[in-house]
Amino acid sequence: GGDRFAGGFRGCIGRAGNPRPGTRRRAVIHGSVMASFCVEGIGASRLLDVTPAEIQARVEKFRSLVQFD
Repeated sequence: GGDRFAGGFRGCIGRAGNPRPGTRRRAVIHGSVMASFCVEGIGASRLLDVTPAEIQARVEKFRSLVQFD
């Protein structure tokens, strides 16, 4: 899960093109979401089947559970 977290985190920062605090907060959510998909299967096998819609739905669910400034 740690490698998947790092990939989701860095991918989010890279897409945004800046490391501002708001971007880092979003990156933590994206990293956590990608790690959560990883631990649903053995190794990275679950990531082979995950869709962009599933990722977005989980990001939205995660955001609804956490509160930040």
